[in-house]
Amino acid sequence: MLFKVEKVTNRIFRLIMPYVCCYLVVGDEQAVLIDCGWGYGDIKAVAQTLTNLPITLVLSHGHPDHNGSAVQFDDVYLNERDFNMIEAQSEIALRRQLMLKYVASDFVENLNLWQAPRTALYTPLTEDIQFHLGGLTILPYDLPGHSMGCMVFIIPEERIAIFGDAISHPTLMFLENSSTIQEHYEAMVKFSVHAQQYDRVLVNHETFELDKRVLDNNIRLAKAILDGTDEKIPASKRNQRFSGHTVLMARQREPWLPSEPHKIGNIYYRDDRIQ
Repeated sequence: MLFKVEKVTNRIFRLIMPYVCCYLVVGDEQAVLIDCGWGYGDIKAVAQTLTNLPITLVLSHGHPDHNGSAVQFDDVYLNERDFNMIEAQSEIALRRQLMLKYVASDFVENLNLWQAPRTALYTPLTEDIQFHLGGLTILPYDLPGHSMGCMVFIIPEERIAIFGDAISHPTLMFLENSSTIQEHYEAMVKFSVHAQQYDRVLVNHETFELDKRVLDNNIRLAKAILDGTDEKIPASKRNQRFSGHTVLMARQREPWLPSEPHKIGNIYYRDDRIQ
């Protein structure tokens, strides 16, 4: 099975692929797909089984597990701070290399199912753009960190925020296109004033949902990194190899569903990308 569909609410659906998911938000008049996975198989057809409304694609950021099926959609929004990386990040070879690390042992690949990279232009996504779907509104907010152009979204009518990879457990900030810890910290503090608009937090990996306290916890961790008081634990050899730099964890790694709320959240960062 290429895709698994879960109902988050009556108007929000989770489309699950190996390692990653995306979210279809369905209003009374329009629908928005937030991210589109690896680009293996026909995610648009799956979304169209859930709604007959026109679907706009909105990318939370430009990484290969989020942009893969962009070619299938006419209208695609992306923060322009990720424009400079999107071509390289959408190449089939890279998407294929990464996805095949996460598939089941009995997975049989069909090379014909890979979607080509998008060549059409992207529409710049900014905080000034609001998506009015009819009975639902999607509000985007800048949250640089994991990538320079990362965005998070609030759907106030559902009291749900979609953090994607921008604020997570952990937030990975050791990539070439990640921001500094300083910029990430300032963005989280700025966004935190909107916390009263949502009760649930959806993310793109592992458990797909986190306690909303992940934001406050990661603000504290980012401040500790800036102050030099975090635990500075060396990350796994895999993460070190992936980045080519020293990668540190702000604190000891916890399972994806920690038993204590104050343990939710973490930041993996490079020691040369703090200020």
